[in-house]
Amino acid sequence: MQDFEELDKSAKLLFAKHIKKFEALVPRRFLGGSNYTVENVGQGRIICKVEGETVYIVRMFQTHKEYEKWFRSGMP
Repeated sequence: MQDFEELDKSAKLLFAKHIKKFEALVPRRFLGGSNYTVENVGQGRIICKVEGETVYIVRMFQTHKEYEKWFRSGMP
């Protein structure tokens, strides 16, 4: 995943811990009327799409500012 590869080592570890949590607990906070959920990771965000028991990671943002820019652009 390109977003993950661009992160520094400490950020990768932090995001990896949260991704591992998805195995036990599916994210529940949905983005305004869409099929996407958001998981806060410190200042960063992980955007997921949940289909049944499967969680697809759509995007990862290291800062809230990057996430806001993506959200305002209309998302994918």
